[in-house]
Amino acid sequence: MKFFIKFVIVILILSGFVKPAYSKEVKRGKELIEVITRTDKSSVGVGDKIKYEIIVKTKKGIDVEFSTFDDKLGSFSIKDFTSIEKEFLGNKKFIQRYILSNFVPGEYTIPKIEIKYKKSNEKEWQLKETEEINISISSVLIPEKDPKDIRDIKGPLNLPPKMKFWIFVIVLLVLTALIVLKMTFLKNKNKLDEEPEYKKSAHEIAYEALDKLQRKNYIKEGKNKEYYAELSSIIRYYLENRFYVRAPEMTTEEFLIKAKTTEELVNGQKLLLVEFLSYCDLVKFAKYGPTESEINESFNSAKRFIDETKEVFQLNNR
Repeated sequence: MKFFIKFVIVILILSGFVKPAYSKEVKRGKELIEVITRTDKSSVGVGDKIKYEIIVKTKKGIDVEFSTFDDKLGSFSIKDFTSIEKEFLGNKKFIQRYILSNFVPGEYTIPKIEIKYKKSNEKEWQLKETEEINISISSVLIPEKDPKDIRDIKGPLNLPPKMKFWIFVIVLLVLTALIVLKMTFLKNKNKLDEEPEYKKSAHEIAYEALDKLQRKNYIKEGKNKEYYAELSSIIRYYLENRFYVRAPEMTTEEFLIKAKTTEELVNGQKLLLVEFLSYCDLVKFAKYGPTESEINESFNSAKRFIDETKEVFQLNNR
């Protein structure tokens, strides 16, 4: 019988109908809430997503209010946000879940956040701060190889007799095919009445697009988002025409992964491209208002990237 009475008292305490003797210690100044902060990662690459959670545990009868943010949390952009509230046997749990990202390499800190709380029958709020969390953002670029790591040249290979014979046969067939093609070309040359249409190169198309963008009134009309969207599109279509990379169809995150492995660009050009596209995304999606000098710098960065990567044609002088 005594065991049954003790069991009933324990159930009543857990459900909130009966308060334990030590509940008076809370009234004497002990904190009414427990705050936990955590992230799923402490080190990520540029543009990777970080899940950041604030968990508040308390009892029934305690009101909790969180700080609110627009689209930035410290140095991080807020990509998504979820708020969850749970209650079970007199215990309450509040969860604020953020999806964060950052496009600039470096060491950053998710700042402290104020949480207000009080008993439902009281008017004065109390404050509690979350702990700071350090996050490392690493570059997606491949570090340059050590110039000292150079291997000696291998010696010449000795070809077997049969391979020499087949190489001779292949070369002979190629020369014969070239002679036939040249004769066919000379035969049909007089039939060409019109010169072939001139096809513009990738950089010529990009330069013309930049010139048209400069003549538009986006900046004077305060349309910074439209300006950066068109500027970013010009570079993406240039990359598709120049290197046959389907950049216009990729998100910035997908393209940064592609740029990490490409051998078409040197590290300096990769870094210029990453910084340019990341800054364009900052203006388009994070509502960042660039200054006039920053706008000019973005335009010059786009033109400089085209200057450094354009295809150079050389004429043979005979």
